[in-house]
Amino acid sequence: LEQSSKWEHVFRAAEPSNSATSDVHAAAILKRFADAMSYPLSVVAASSIFPLARRALTRRQDEDVHVHVLGASETAECSFVSAWRSAVKCFHLLGTGPSSLFVSFVGLDVPERLHNTEKSLGGESKARFFRGTYDAFRAEHSTTPPALVLGYNMGLSCPDYNWTPTLRVLARLGCPIVVTTNTFMELSMEQEILESKARMACEGVSENPFPCPCPAQSGTVANDVYRRNQWFGIFFAAQRTSHVDNGDTSAGEKPKKKRRKT
Repeated sequence: LEQSSKWEHVFRAAEPSNSATSDVHAAAILKRFADAMSYPLSVVAASSIFPLARRALTRRQDEDVHVHVLGASETAECSFVSAWRSAVKCFHLLGTGPSSLFVSFVGLDVPERLHNTEKSLGGESKARFFRGTYDAFRAEHSTTPPALVLGYNMGLSCPDYNWTPTLRVLARLGCPIVVTTNTFMELSMEQEILESKARMACEGVSENPFPCPCPAQSGTVANDVYRRNQWFGIFFAAQRTSHVDNGDTSAGEKPKKKRRKT
């Protein structure tokens, strides 16, 4: 992870202006794949930086390790699903984490064609897909609790999203959640919501060594340029409780097609 500064240089070839990549179509594919790699590599980074994540992912050899991805969409977490094989390979090379991984992508923007399907990630590892809210997913799959929950750019502080049902589930799960944001300010706001609305405690925050390497331009603020997954933090239930402030409208599951995350 100390060499992660090379991450940006490796994918400079994704820029269409680069003389090494004259094919604009190929550059677009490379950029998309480079961004997709940020999601699984962020899990590996979290397991290295946060002891709680490392302990959550380290199970006995005969135990399955399930990871749940919240608010998954076709353009982000579900793009290039095969990229998630890199997480398993990295865990194997580092000698940490699970030998196999079961990743469940849950969200209203999961492609309908993938709903309730599985894809191999190599060996016994699999990717599973559920189109719907997380509370509905847990109602159908309550017998397989996750070792770790991942929330990439969830937008907890955005009033357009309604995460309240999910916060209620997270408060009862008893497993840690890793949350990524584009900026440190966003992470601070999401920390406040998780602590006050789901009674989750923060174990630590850090700059992510594997953000999406290609900068993105805000669609609403002209001078807002950022990298997705730039910051992340890990949270856990301070006490197992179902308390969630139902009067809060700034924290809840994303409404379908209301607004896509950036």
